[in-house]
Amino acid sequence: MQSLTSVRDTLSIDGYKHITGTAMLEYLVTARLVQLLEVELPEGRMQEKFVVWGITESLESTEPLEILQATARDGIICYFTAVHFHGLTTQGVSHHHIARLRHYPQPQQGQKDRPESLGERKAFDPLGSKQFTYRGMPYYLTQRERDLVVGVQRRYLDERTIIRITTLEQTLLDALHRPMSCGGPAVVFEAWETALERLDERRLAEYLEAIASSEVDRRVGYMLENLGHRPGGVLGERLARMREELARATNQTPIALLPGTESDSINPYWLVEVP
Repeated sequence: MQSLTSVRDTLSIDGYKHITGTAMLEYLVTARLVQLLEVELPEGRMQEKFVVWGITESLESTEPLEILQATARDGIICYFTAVHFHGLTTQGVSHHHIARLRHYPQPQQGQKDRPESLGERKAFDPLGSKQFTYRGMPYYLTQRERDLVVGVQRRYLDERTIIRITTLEQTLLDALHRPMSCGGPAVVFEAWETALERLDERRLAEYLEAIASSEVDRRVGYMLENLGHRPGGVLGERLARMREELARATNQTPIALLPGTESDSINPYWLVEVP
């Protein structure tokens, strides 16, 4: 609606300044220049939320990626949607994700991480905040820490749409960080195995350097070793140092390989709890 009124104001045609965005949209729909895409909101109510441009455009051909980017124009498509986009799984997508990046300052000493809510708490959904459902598929919006999302690329979806989506290497790291948002443990292991031939080790090493988390290094080290892959170059050196540090450590606490999932054993070299 805002885009329509912006066009109206830019043209500044005499006699048309009084036309509202709603009236302009109704005219375009009547003229069949646009179609309205209806979605189901979380409370079950249907709403015409998106405008699809094109005289012959069919709503059936509207890509989930296009809908996601329209949901949050400044957002980054990620998690299960990115896993599927990069061809890292044979499983069908059961939920779509886009994230807005935020910087959360470190709490000062004695300060709580987040302010307590004064209102009634909403039911927690580990997948994020469900925005709507379209054709039986839920679409989620998540707030993510900017410093943990270092790999983003722009891709042309078609002649009218540019999407922002996590790179293959960032998507793999996301799968270790939020496995359930990426489809679960089976999808995570499949994604890493499928990605080995296309993995850019230098890029992955740069991401690990930027994120600077020993826990992320340990998870990556285990996954590559478990798949029988021995990285070289900067990535190999970084993971070798990490493993040496773990071998010398006497008080390291094991971490979950896939947070939020159950574990059956502990890998003694990387000190990760493995499903």
